[in-house]
Amino acid sequence: MFKRRDVTKRWKGSECDTDSWVAYPVLSDEQSQDVELIEAFAAPVLNKKETSRLVRELNILYPLNGLQHIKRVRACKEKGSPHPLEVLVCLIGDAPDMKVTSIDSLLPPDGVRHDGLGEPFVVKVPARPPLTRTQFELASKHWPTSFHEDKQVTVALRGELFSPPQKATMHMHMMTALTAAKAGKKMGMEAVGAVVVNPATERIIAVGHDCRGDNPLHHAVMVCIDLVARSQGGGCYSFDRYPACRWIS
Repeated sequence: MFKRRDVTKRWKGSECDTDSWVAYPVLSDEQSQDVELIEAFAAPVLNKKETSRLVRELNILYPLNGLQHIKRVRACKEKGSPHPLEVLVCLIGDAPDMKVTSIDSLLPPDGVRHDGLGEPFVVKVPARPPLTRTQFELASKHWPTSFHEDKQVTVALRGELFSPPQKATMHMHMMTALTAAKAGKKMGMEAVGAVVVNPATERIIAVGHDCRGDNPLHHAVMVCIDLVARSQGGGCYSFDRYPACRWIS
């Protein structure tokens, strides 16, 4: 996806001001979706010295399966709180049926010695590990979360993935696609053009435009795919009547 920094600037012919636009990635649904939250019971840790034992015993009684990104303990957010830490006890869905929620009802006496815990309260925690820094920052507002950052995605989201020479090459290929789109429009087709580029050489393999006037399947991308096949000795269709649709050896 491309975003222009200054809408007053225009591309003119083959000239390109690479500072006038930014290329942003098109993210997957998982990377772009909002942070999904699930409810859990947490409890204050009344005695900080008991934290290691409580975490160990809670991990046995209520393992947070599939939630390895969630940290079991967090520092108390409220200033002046009498307890410094809070611990995740269990997900609400994993808790036993009970009429009144209490630490006694959540923890069987033979499972966790809960003399170091206060009464439980409900919190929301992220259901999935964050995939982008934005998701991580949102998730961490609810509960401390581990984040294994994909540096390439982070750089791409800042619009810094491509160098000026790479952006100039992208601009050149886009101009080729726009020229094909104009040629298709002159022949009564939709003004849509496409190019296929060899990523290893950055050279154009095929150029195509909308040809659905002849066949509803011949949209610009499908035309390019067939032309790539033609360049390798295959291909199913002939686009000879469309001079702008061509493959390049």
